[in-house]
Amino acid sequence: MGNRFLEVWAKSVVSIGGAAVGFTTTANTYAKAEAADDPTGKAKQVVQPLPKVIEKPQQHHAAEQQ
Repeated sequence: MGNRFLEVWAKSVVSIGGAAVGFTTTANTYAKAEAADDPTGKAKQVVQPLPKVIEKPQQHHAAEQQ
């Protein structure tokens, strides 16, 4: 049961990281569009770097049972 919990936990961490990258990409796209649409031409795009996230779940091995 403990291994299953760790597997699900690892996949959840990867999923949350993927969402963070997606939200940041979307926000950066909106910031670029907003700056491009500024009628004065003075607005600068403010974008954030993509977060560093875990991209693959780690493998957890069961402890040897005695």
